[in-house]
Amino acid sequence: MTDKYIYSVVSYQNGAFSFNGDSLIESSLINTEEKLNECYQKLGISYPKFFKMDPISKTGFLCSELLVKNNPEFAKMVPSEIAVLVNTSSGSTDSDNRFQETIQNIDKYFPSPGLFVYTLPNIVIGEICIRHGFKGENLCLISERPDINQMSLNISAWLNSGLTEISICGWIEVRDNQSQAVLLLVGKDKEKSIADFTKDNLRFYFTKPKTN
Repeated sequence: MTDKYIYSVVSYQNGAFSFNGDSLIESSLINTEEKLNECYQKLGISYPKFFKMDPISKTGFLCSELLVKNNPEFAKMVPSEIAVLVNTSSGSTDSDNRFQETIQNIDKYFPSPGLFVYTLPNIVIGEICIRHGFKGENLCLISERPDINQMSLNISAWLNSGLTEISICGWIEVRDNQSQAVLLLVGKDKEKSIADFTKDNLRFYFTKPKTN
């Protein structure tokens, strides 16, 4: 038996977003950032800073936007009661490589402050929290594949502490023009449940999709 539940699931795969299994928006463009920018426009969001973000932050931002938009309880929560956990493999590698290009050529040496900001793998959490005002626990996990055990351990501990009411928990991976993400909203209200918060269900949702 569990006393923790998954409320909602937002999935993203190379330009297509879904909520609880239902398709929401999709881009037919080829480039990862162009896909994300088009989805942003389709969602009708007004947040100019979005266009300065790196691809992993854009992906996490849009997924969290859909979670918040489709879960009114966020508006009723104390900001410090909302936690965020993101698991990734490549982290900020995309931005790291771009920043390296700005410093490796002595003749064209010009370190980019705009890129440097995104050379931390947890910056995606920062962008999500800034956008929505979340002030609760947060953690960025780096692992080759979704770390089911660690995710389960941390989310359970946060919810059991009495300091966290709900938590966003997810896998986000963006690299080599391939992008995928799954964000879950987890809490302790069984009436809002679409699935129990168990390791088996986490494996089901977070199994890393194969990309060509």
